[in-house]
Amino acid sequence: MKSVVGMIVVFLGLSVILYYNIFGLFAQSWMLYFSLILTAIMLIIAACRYGLPFRKKGESNDKT
Repeated sequence: MKSVVGMIVVFLGLSVILYYNIFGLFAQSWMLYFSLILTAIMLIIAACRYGLPFRKKGESNDKT
């Protein structure tokens, strides 16, 4: 029964996306630059929060 309810929710979600032309919004030229800038900001935040993944082994990230 859960899968039936899940498929109804997916179908309704897709219907809303197609009815309001959300894909037309994503096709705008400014959306590419917006998404690239947002991705860069999120990568910088993740690097500051969790550290860089190519750190040498043995180096600690402790501030003390």
